[in-house]
Amino acid sequence: MDEDQKQSSKRAVKYNGGTLYPFQPGQTGNPNGRPRTRPITDALKKFLAEEQVEIRVGGKPIKISAIDALVRVGVTQALKGDPRFYKEIMDRSDGKVQELLDVTSGGAPLLPGLTQEQLARAFGPDEGPDEE
Repeated sequence: MDEDQKQSSKRAVKYNGGTLYPFQPGQTGNPNGRPRTRPITDALKKFLAEEQVEIRVGGKPIKISAIDALVRVGVTQALKGDPRFYKEIMDRSDGKVQELLDVTSGGAPLLPGLTQEQLARAFGPDEGPDEE
């Protein structure tokens, strides 16, 4: 066996009667991962964009897409004070408000052996636990 065959046989992996060669370290065979598909969401978006509905604006009938009609209903209800529609519109336009969790075990610090000064040096003055 010559030197090239020895090197090749060290890297080769036997699988189901065939030979596979592993990727180099740090290399992947699928860099973008599995493509994300959303067939139901995509079909619904397409339907709502293409479907035309007739509404009355100022007493005059106009045709708009179904998605535009849904947005108009949501905005109208939010302006009338319906909190569900208001929350939905705000979540969609500005993003959901980040939920803050207390991770201090009921007010006790998770790192009880460290002083406030040590935490401020480690995390910065605004990132350590608050003193009460």
